[in-house]
Amino acid sequence: MFMQRIYDKGLTTMSGGNLSIRDTQGNIWITPAGIDKGTLTRKDIICVRPDGSCEGPHKPSSELPFHESVYRMRPDLNAVLHAHPPALVAFSIVRKLPDLDLIPSVRHICEQMKIATYAVPGSEALGVEIGKVFSQGCDTALLENHGVCIGAPDMFTAFQRFETLNYTATLEVLASKLGKIHSLPENAYHMSETNAHTKLDDFIPRSHTSEELAARRDMIGGTLYLVGRDAASGELLHDTTSCAMCRRMIINSGITRVVNRIGDDGIEIIDVLNWIVNDESIQPKAEAE
Repeated sequence: MFMQRIYDKGLTTMSGGNLSIRDTQGNIWITPAGIDKGTLTRKDIICVRPDGSCEGPHKPSSELPFHESVYRMRPDLNAVLHAHPPALVAFSIVRKLPDLDLIPSVRHICEQMKIATYAVPGSEALGVEIGKVFSQGCDTALLENHGVCIGAPDMFTAFQRFETLNYTATLEVLASKLGKIHSLPENAYHMSETNAHTKLDDFIPRSHTSEELAARRDMIGGTLYLVGRDAASGELLHDTTSCAMCRRMIINSGITRVVNRIGDDGIEIIDVLNWIVNDESIQPKAEAE
């Protein structure tokens, strides 16, 4: 989804840019090499295990070395975004960082950033240079004559930083053509922080492995084929059905249809929605006469 948005907005080329996330098992899930970024699906994503082995239909991005470098330097980061938006590439060519004080909230979102010394794309040397920037506590590295690399705790935050940074860089380029640029004074930044919404504690969801999440996604909208066997004899039962507890589990799983075996060669197709609508446990009890 995020790669599609980056590509559709013209912020990277057909074969340029890459994304990755690190899961709770230390696996890195990264976009593939040599695949049109406008056609990517989740099935194209490559899993790179901690031991270096890869799973997936393609080769991992050639920029894998610097993704690994960022994760080594910053255990607190679990998402890396790299793209080549024209405005930010222009800044990297002139060795200049965008002004983060042109409009409110940008500095709060983008935080610390520095320029990473040029190295050949895809090389181990580039990973070293980007790693140096992130090891200093920065979450964004502007890559000389190349693009931008952003790290974050999750991909949503990484994309928010990327989009905000590119927006302010574009504004600076456009404004410079009209006249002198005036940055906001420091007190304006503090005022925007003071007036911001109260920061609440982060919601920490229950952790699931990547395999569990993928299985859950594939199960939604699926069909369950139900056949029963006699516990004592092992023979197939002619008429099967689901108890109330099993129905709840099926509903919660996202399965939408159940096919029951009826008789020797018959079937019964059940729409799970009917179980939800006619759930006796949530029906209002009849008033006592």
